[in-house]
Amino acid sequence: MTVRIPQLALLILGGVLLLFAAVNWLLPRARYSTSSPQPNAVLTTMPEAVTIEFTNELHRESIVAVASTVTLSSQGHKVFGDRKRFSAHPSNDNRSRTVTVPLDRNLPNGLYWVNWSTVAARGKAGSFGDFCFTVGMPIPEDVTRDRPAVVVEHDSRYRDQRAVLVGGFLLVGIGMLLPLFSGERSTVRTSSVLPFDSET
Repeated sequence: MTVRIPQLALLILGGVLLLFAAVNWLLPRARYSTSSPQPNAVLTTMPEAVTIEFTNELHRESIVAVASTVTLSSQGHKVFGDRKRFSAHPSNDNRSRTVTVPLDRNLPNGLYWVNWSTVAARGKAGSFGDFCFTVGMPIPEDVTRDRPAVVVEHDSRYRDQRAVLVGGFLLVGIGMLLPLFSGERSTVRTSSVLPFDSET
């Protein structure tokens, strides 16, 4: 009886955490589908805009931004820290799957990062990601070397979701093993009691 109550508590709490993680995992998200320019594209001229299409309809809170991190001077030298930023939101009808960010055609050649933070119109689950493209210069080797893919995308608060999932499995595992530990402890307690021998 003394083991059953803590065991049930651990199993119920672990099950609730796993259920929460499963529901959150199944929520529809607006993930990257395609774009113009393509990720890691090397262009000769500055595009008029960056357009991204996502897999689901977007809530108006979603945003796509384009920022310059490395630009080339008129002599062709790299200049860091420019950080000019352009951004746009989807239309307000919560039915659009695309976002277009207009750019200045007079921007200098360089490395440009495209970042997004999306909220799905249905369920409002979030995700974020990025990719880069260049104009008039190759993709720097440190960028291609350090990134696992040309498009990097995560669910919002994915670290918290991972912690909830691990915690749920851990609590369920402890709950299932708790009777074994209790049985071993009872065996040790019984064997430690020595029989009393009386002299006749």
